[in-house]
Amino acid sequence: MSSVPPLLRVALSFFVLTGGLACSPSQELEVPPAEVETVSQESYRDLWAARVARIQQSLLQADVPMPQVQRIGSHNSHVTTTYTNCHFLWDCYYARANQHRGIDVQLLSGVRNLALDAWSGPDRVWEKACSNDSDDDGAPCFHHEGERFSTSVDDVMKHIGNWLAAPENQNEVLVIWLEDKFHSNDSRAWFFRDFARYVDKDYPDSSKPLTGDLIFGPIHLSTYFNGQWPSPRQLIAMGKRVIVSVKNPQNYTTFAIGNVQASDLLFKESAIDQPGWPENGEFSGYPSCSYSGRSTPMGLKWTEFSELKITDHFELRQPVIAWKELDVAGAVACGFSVTLDHVEADPDRTAQHGYSYYDSTLKPAIWTFYEGEPNDTAGNEDCAEVAASSGRWNDLACETARKYACKKDLATAYGPDAYDPDFWRITSTSGAWSGGFSACPAGYSFLPPVNGWEARKLANVISGTSNNVWINFTDRYQEGTWVVDRYTNWSAGEPNNADGNEHCAETLPTGAWNDTVCSNLRRHACKRVEQCTSGGACPQKWVLSEEGSWWWQNCPVGYTFAAPETAAENAELLSVTGGARVWLNRSNHQDASRWEAGAYTAWDTTEPNNYNGTEHCAAMMANGSWWDEACHVSRKLACRKSNTVCTTAGCPSDLWRLNDVAIAWDVSASQWRCPAGYEFKAPRNDAENTALKKAAAGQPVWLNFTDQGREGAWSSWGPN
Repeated sequence: MSSVPPLLRVALSFFVLTGGLACSPSQELEVPPAEVETVSQESYRDLWAARVARIQQSLLQADVPMPQVQRIGSHNSHVTTTYTNCHFLWDCYYARANQHRGIDVQLLSGVRNLALDAWSGPDRVWEKACSNDSDDDGAPCFHHEGERFSTSVDDVMKHIGNWLAAPENQNEVLVIWLEDKFHSNDSRAWFFRDFARYVDKDYPDSSKPLTGDLIFGPIHLSTYFNGQWPSPRQLIAMGKRVIVSVKNPQNYTTFAIGNVQASDLLFKESAIDQPGWPENGEFSGYPSCSYSGRSTPMGLKWTEFSELKITDHFELRQPVIAWKELDVAGAVACGFSVTLDHVEADPDRTAQHGYSYYDSTLKPAIWTFYEGEPNDTAGNEDCAEVAASSGRWNDLACETARKYACKKDLATAYGPDAYDPDFWRITSTSGAWSGGFSACPAGYSFLPPVNGWEARKLANVISGTSNNVWINFTDRYQEGTWVVDRYTNWSAGEPNNADGNEHCAETLPTGAWNDTVCSNLRRHACKRVEQCTSGGACPQKWVLSEEGSWWWQNCPVGYTFAAPETAAENAELLSVTGGARVWLNRSNHQDASRWEAGAYTAWDTTEPNNYNGTEHCAAMMANGSWWDEACHVSRKLACRKSNTVCTTAGCPSDLWRLNDVAIAWDVSASQWRCPAGYEFKAPRNDAENTALKKAAAGQPVWLNFTDQGREGAWSSWGPN
C-alpha cells in the first residue's frame, strides 16, 4: 500500500479545505495505511468480524430470497487511498476517501455489496486519471464526484475478479451497484465489456470468449424463476454469482456480452436497491424502525441505508460536520442492509482523534454471534444457542440441554407476520440440540432467525428469563461451515465417512441413520406424494422400492424417494422396514458440509460422461434413460403441467407436453416457450419419467437439468 508524503498530505488538505474540491464536507486525510497496519492482508479474513460477517450473510441466509438477504456493503467502495496514480498532484489520492481499505480487503472482511461510481468524459485533464493511453479519449473509469483523481477499471475489477475466482469463494454472491455517469454509449460499451471480463468463470484466461457468465440478470429472473427472486444457493447452482444494477439499463441496449444483450444483464437500480436516505436524526431505530414518515419499513425489499447523510466522513470529530452518523446496530436490528464508509474488521485500526472505525462499522453490523464466538471450545461446540441475557449467539456442545426456539411456519420479517407477537415460541421441554426437530408445536418449525429483525424479536421473547435456547444452526458436519439443518437421526458417531466414500444415508435395524457407500444395494424409502383427504381410505404413507443403488430410485406411482422429517415419521418408516437397511434421500456428495435431498435421476449406465468436456445439459432418450449432451444441440423441451403431481391413482394424461420448436438448451430466453400452464422441468420420480417417455413418443427431449454452473453439480434451474 502506498503512503502519501506529509507535505503532499498538507497540500491536498489545503486544496480541499479551500474549496478546490467542494462537494461534501471538508476532510483531513487520514494517516496512510502503511503507517498503522496491525494485521497482514493474508490473515485479515480470519479476524472475528470478517469471519462472522461471512457466516451471517453467505451461510445463514443461503436459502433466503435475494431481496431479503440482509447485506453488509461499502459505500463508494473504490474511493480509497489504496488506489494511486500520480501523474499530477491531484492524481495521487482521493482527497475525500470513503474507504481506507482496498476492495480486495473489503471483500475479505465480508462486504457483499459494492457501490461504485463510473464516469467518462472528453475532458483531457480528467481523462489522464482513467487511462495511460493518450489516444483513448474519454476512457471510462471509477471516480468520486468533485475530484480529479479517478481509478482505472482494471485497478478495481482485478480485485473483484480475483476474489470471484478464488476457490474459497465459489459459494458467494456479490451485489454491485453502478452509478453510471458515462458521456456516451460507446463509453458504456467499452466499460461494460471490460467489466464483464472480470465476472466471467474463465477469468483470468483472456483467450476464452467474453461471456460475463457469472452475472444474473433480468433475463434469467424472467426465464427461470418467472420473476420470483431465487436464493443465493439457487444462484450458485446456476453458476450465477454477481448481480449488477444501474439507474438506466435502457442505455445498454446497443451492444451484447457474449450472446446476451447487455441490458438483459443489468437490473434497474430500484429493482435491487431501495435505499433510505433520511434527514438528520429522522431514523428512529428499533423497534419503530421508521424514517421519513415510513413506519413499516420491513415491507420494503432490498432496503438499505447508505450515502452521505448517514455514513460519509464520520471519522471526523462531530463539531466538524452537521449531521449524525448512522446507528448501525439499530438499522440492522430493523432488518435493513447497511452500506458503510470506512468498513473495518480490525479493532486496532483507528482514525484521527481516536475514532474507532471497527466500533462504528463492522462490529455493530454483526447481529448474530458474540464477539469472539463461535470458537469451538475443546473442539466440541457445533450447535448454536441464543443467550437470554443479550440475544447474542454462542456455539455449544450439541448434547447440552436447552429449550428450543420455534418459528411460525412461513412467517418472515417482510410480510404481515413481522409484528406478530407469536412469531416465536419457546418449548417447555429441554434437550439436546437434535431434539428441536420434534419439539416444536404444530404450525412452528425449529429454525434460526435469518435477519436482525427476527433475531431481536427472539431476544425479546427470552429476555429476562434464564432460558438460553437452541436455534437451528450448526457446523457439526464440517467445522466452520455453518448450515441450517433438517431432521436427522444419526447413530452415535455417524456420519463418519469411514471409508472415505460414504456419502449416502441409510437406516440401521434400530431406525438410526448411517452413512455408507452409495453403490451398495438397498431398497428405497418412498413417501406418499398426495395428501390424504378427511374420511375415506388413505394409501400407506411409506412403502419400499425394489432393490438398487442409492442413485437408482424406482418408487411406485404416487410415491417419491424421501427421508423422515420428524421422529414420528422415522418411527412410521421403521415399522415398514422391519429392521432392514433402506436408502434415505439424504446425501452429502455435492456438499460435504450439508446432508440434503438429492434430485431424481435416470442416467444411462455410462452417463453422464461429459464427452469431449462439452456436455452439460440433460436430455431424455427414446428409451427413457438420460444422457448429458452439448447444450447447443437442438431438441424440444419437456414441459410439465404446473402444480400437478402423480398420485397413487396414476399420472394425469396431460402431465407432460413438448414445446413446438426444437431449440438449444442455452438459447436466448426470448425463445423459451412452453405451452400455457406448463413449465420447463425434469422428472421428479420414476412415475413422472415414465409419463414423459410416453409423451415424447420416441423423441429425445431436453430436461431442465444441467451442470453448467459447476461441473458434476447437476441441478434444475428455477423452482423445483
